[in-house]
Amino acid sequence: MKTIRVACPAGSGLNFALNLLRPSFNHKVEFIAVGHERKDIKEEVPTLVILRDPHDAIASGAERYLRSSEHRYFAHGVPLLEDDNILSIIDQIINEEARYLHFFTDIESLKHVKILTFNTLTKDPDLFLQQVAKHFNIEEEIVKVPTPEIIEAVINEGNANRVPRETSPGRVKINRYVHALYPGNEFKSYEIYLLLKEKVDKGLI
Repeated sequence: MKTIRVACPAGSGLNFALNLLRPSFNHKVEFIAVGHERKDIKEEVPTLVILRDPHDAIASGAERYLRSSEHRYFAHGVPLLEDDNILSIIDQIINEEARYLHFFTDIESLKHVKILTFNTLTKDPDLFLQQVAKHFNIEEEIVKVPTPEIIEAVINEGNANRVPRETSPGRVKINRYVHALYPGNEFKSYEIYLLLKEKVDKGLI
């Protein structure tokens, strides 16, 4: 069985991607989530990475630390934040931006990594699957899985806070803080994102 690792910064669609990829190839390809850190993609094995606008990825990653988000993996042992804990939320946003930057800096030097975009994953999953199959030489027939089924699968795993949903009051605050800290494209992570996205869209990487 072919094995492909899947990774991305926190908040970049990993749960959605896995629940799309696994049934789409009749479970004949093993897709393994390996994490959100640069260290998780250093081993020279086939690895798929998802690229998302850092404004959204950072906000989604930081949201997991809100007690109100009920993030299942942070139920025990992780300090959770109240929605009104502004300074700690800002600290977490800054930490998520640093992790995003470290993850993608000079990522093109990792020849075993294939980058695809969050936009393609969520807006054109059929194209996303075709790109995966082509790059990783997957010959199995692609099974079409409707997006509502993917979302339902993510929810059934206990990750209801990882799917499109009504914006919570806590997330509204986080979005505002993210854009205040990192306005427009005036920060390094966004510059790297734009450069990588342009190359991905043109099929250069």
